[in-house]
Amino acid sequence: MSMLKDIHNYVKRNYEAGNYDDAKAAYTSWENENKQQSNLTDFEMGVQKAQSDYKKDGKFATYPELAITVLNQLFDDKASEISEFIRGYNSEKERIKKH
Repeated sequence: MSMLKDIHNYVKRNYEAGNYDDAKAAYTSWENENKQQSNLTDFEMGVQKAQSDYKKDGKFATYPELAITVLNQLFDDKASEISEFIRGYNSEKERIKKH
């Protein structure tokens, strides 16, 4: 029982000192971003990810588009969300490269 009380006191001291404020801000930011993304289509999320990757370091990821296409053909479009994400990503990648 003493160990639980020690843990409680430790957490309480750190909370009162504001040591968890950064974690709370990071979680809140992630939560808000996640809520915004949930309203996007898979294609739009791919577009957004391509823009984010380019802003970050001027590079793009390579996704296995052909492999996902084959999986969709084999399994009745069970990977259609991934396929749409990749389609959006690659579409935006090409658009950015042209400009």
